[in-house]
Amino acid sequence: MTGDGFLDRYAEKIGTPQQALSLIKPGNRVFIGTGCAVPATLLYTLEQEERDLKDVKLYHFFPKGQFFIKTECPRADSNINAFM
Repeated sequence: MTGDGFLDRYAEKIGTPQQALSLIKPGNRVFIGTGCAVPATLLYTLEQEERDLKDVKLYHFFPKGQFFIKTECPRADSNINAFM
């Protein structure tokens, strides 16, 4: 498997949470992984995001409470849909 350049292609995809979140644009709909797949580092970084993302909607299934990690509650301008 190493002969097909897999490791090189994989290494090119590694980035910071900020780089990943820079791909989210106003108007996007974002699905958040569930259970053990919840990307905690990305969500924490998203909480700290200062860009205007008012029209971005986050979706996640089977939540166990809010997924906000460091803050008491979501930002006032956030829009979260959870499906149980």
